[in-house]
Amino acid sequence: MHQKKPFFSIIVPVYNVEKYLGACLDSFLSQTFTDFEVIVVDDVSTDGSRNIARTYQRQYPDKIQLIEHTVNTRQGGARNTGIAAATGDYLMFIDSDDYLKPDALEIYANTIARENADIVECCFSYVDEQGHYLRRSSFRDRIARLGEHIPLLISEMGPCNKVYRAELFRDTGIRFPEKYYYEDYWTVPKVLMAAKRVVYIEDPVYCYLQRSTSTMHDTNIDRNNDIMLGTDSLLQFFSEGNFPEETKTQLESLAIEHVLFHGTLRVNTIDYTSSMQKKIREYMLSRFPDYKNNPYNCRFSSREKRILKLIGAGHSLAVNLLWYQRNRLSGAVKSLIFKLLGK
Repeated sequence: MHQKKPFFSIIVPVYNVEKYLGACLDSFLSQTFTDFEVIVVDDVSTDGSRNIARTYQRQYPDKIQLIEHTVNTRQGGARNTGIAAATGDYLMFIDSDDYLKPDALEIYANTIARENADIVECCFSYVDEQGHYLRRSSFRDRIARLGEHIPLLISEMGPCNKVYRAELFRDTGIRFPEKYYYEDYWTVPKVLMAAKRVVYIEDPVYCYLQRSTSTMHDTNIDRNNDIMLGTDSLLQFFSEGNFPEETKTQLESLAIEHVLFHGTLRVNTIDYTSSMQKKIREYMLSRFPDYKNNPYNCRFSSREKRILKLIGAGHSLAVNLLWYQRNRLSGAVKSLIFKLLGK
């Protein structure tokens, strides 16, 4: 491994990704900026992933370190293992089915040098399993709705399109929860709150693979309990820190998006009669009783606002029809839904 401290430590949790891991690791080895280490944490894979990682570690011992878990701790635990092993000035978390464009680290390093940033956040390039470009994300949409000053927590909560000054983890003790789902949501807002300078760049250097079998497409309704636990963890972190009250307003907006909106839609598409939807509504009202008047609700599209109104009123079937079946609805059914909305 490195004899000197590297600039970047790239942390890669691995679990059953034998089809994708080679492309991920190759993307690091082809970077134009070469001052980095890669820490691969195999989380007890049952396919060929561990052997692939071993092969790369043997071929590139000066770049790649392999840590082999004996107990599965999910992504959160694997990332924590990587944090403990990392020696770099800045940390990155890359999902093992994704990859970086060849100039990603160079762009990050130049931005850090120019801006003295604690965190740099880039845009995504969305790609399919054949490597075909699908679309890209942009901060311009957020700027159009919220103005040039993007509120810190009105952001992408995934950890992978960011680089972090290592002290944000080492000095604060912030870690990912182990054996919980939505671990990103528990953690990334805390790191953003702890940062002094966050810089956004339009470069879509992170290639985000769209595949139906990823953990983002799970259909277990009970997992939504974890995102409510995560919100409580964020609120506790806020209450224990010296943060402006505006931060809580942003946390509320974060919960509207991730707990109320996306959480309800996840449940609704599996079973629109599930009582979990009521549990989510009651949770939001207990933690954020005035959420409907949050000033950042302006960032939602008109269609999303209609869905949020239906969610808040408990019209689960109407949510399902308007969100998932809208192209099949008759005029009469649409009229009924708009009547529920008070239109």
